[in-house]
Amino acid sequence: MTDLWRHKKTYGFDNTDDIEPIAKSVKEILEGKKYMFITCYEHLSYEPDIRLNQKMRNIKTWMDDNGRYGGFHISDDYGVWGCLFLNKETKEDDGYISLFENGIVVHRKNDFGQWYWWKLIVQDGRFHE
Repeated sequence: MTDLWRHKKTYGFDNTDDIEPIAKSVKEILEGKKYMFITCYEHLSYEPDIRLNQKMRNIKTWMDDNGRYGGFHISDDYGVWGCLFLNKETKEDDGYISLFENGIVVHRKNDFGQWYWWKLIVQDGRFHE
């Protein structure tokens, strides 16, 4: 049995240089696999929304013309989601994205300073046969 949460790397959202390596890792983790997408938002009393059997369709990276901000977007069976990165002179505690062997965790503040969590877990089929 594989260790689901074998940690690979954690990044902040304060450096646009991290976009390409993160997008590459996210693609390696999710491409060709079904995954469960769990969201939880502070402003919604942390009630989870769970989407099973998602499949990544496409991943795109982007950057503004001045290199101040950028990110990646992923389209899947449910819709489109992604992460925004801003180059900052000082590191602010606005969250992180952690990459694991078979999953991804995003812990971040929204524009109103409220926390949200996303957890993506690769489904290996043993739980859904």
